[in-house]
Amino acid sequence: MLREDLRYFTETMTDLLDIPVMEWTGSDTLRSFGGGEPFLKTDAHAAFLSEIRAVTASETGPFIYCENSAVYYGILLGPDGNRILMGPALHYTMSPEQENTFRAEHELRRDQELHRINMAKCSRLMCLVFYMLFGIKKDSGMIPVYTREGNIADWQSFGEVEEYQLSQSEFDRSHQTGRDFENQLLTLVQRGDAEALNEFFQKEGPELNETGVFAHTPTKAHEYMLVSMITLMTRAAADGGLNPERAYEIGDVYLQQISGSVSQGSNISLIGYRAAVDFTMAVREANDKRSRSSFIEACKGYIESNLRKNIQISEIGPAIGVSRSYLSRRFREEEGMTIQEYIIKRKCLHAANMLRYSDYPIALISEYFCFSSPGYFGKCFRETYNLTPKEYRKKYYISGK
Repeated sequence: MLREDLRYFTETMTDLLDIPVMEWTGSDTLRSFGGGEPFLKTDAHAAFLSEIRAVTASETGPFIYCENSAVYYGILLGPDGNRILMGPALHYTMSPEQENTFRAEHELRRDQELHRINMAKCSRLMCLVFYMLFGIKKDSGMIPVYTREGNIADWQSFGEVEEYQLSQSEFDRSHQTGRDFENQLLTLVQRGDAEALNEFFQKEGPELNETGVFAHTPTKAHEYMLVSMITLMTRAAADGGLNPERAYEIGDVYLQQISGSVSQGSNISLIGYRAAVDFTMAVREANDKRSRSSFIEACKGYIESNLRKNIQISEIGPAIGVSRSYLSRRFREEEGMTIQEYIIKRKCLHAANMLRYSDYPIALISEYFCFSSPGYFGKCFRETYNLTPKEYRKKYYISGK
């Protein structure tokens, strides 16, 4: 696409969608594609642009950047190395107080209006532009979404799940949301239908004030809505075939993320979307595995629920309704290892997550997973990872503090 064609296309897009489109150069300057002054000012927003560039430095394709819980931008690389910046656009309607604060911070003129535009529509539009520029097709449902904390796909960590399992934290739950939206979403999660979920989120969702009065402020209402949404998805995932313990662990980790983000004043608007994707994919994976051999998956579920115990193989068969000898033989045929080897592998995998994401002493981790001694734990761990627990922590430790 020639530069003149690109300008014509973007100017037309600006008129049709009421979304500002700017050219963002490598020196962090902005030029309007729609004529006149750019919507954002280079001097006033130099730090903000540098922040986006730092967080998304490795991105070469289209992506979304959320400045806060309401405002986002669509960004993609142009043919000359400069980026095309679409926005600011509203993910949901801000309160008058929020909008006034945003306008003051960004020095917006009174005639510069902020419009609510479906994020999925913006993603599809960027994929179209990217295809016209480079001839490469992108799946709009897979467009990365960033905040100042980074890519939201990286928000959930196994370390948080492991720490939750140890602390056994409990959360109070409640739910209120629009019945139609709720039923459609929960049905897709329960079925593990990832493709339909992607199409579902491309539709315009209900405004908070259309689904009920959750609180006196939009921020608190959004928080309550997300809590109820994740609680209901947890139950739907368990009903859909995901191990209930695993479903509630995932749900509780996302509830912890909401609580932490709210206390720090961080973005929470995309936590519900990411939770829906994770739940749906977990249900699909669980059902795919179950279809191969239901009682072997039942055996794995029993092991997963009892990793913190000294599991006796003789107790697994009666617990799931098959004989020990038959279970042992079929398990080895399908999994390529004995049940005892599988138990050790799973214990070591979870122990590795704790070594990586927590500061718990190695002896405590050994005791937590019911190894007979720290020495035996070290032997099993080395056979699994070719590293001692101490070496593994030194090499892979990630501080969450």
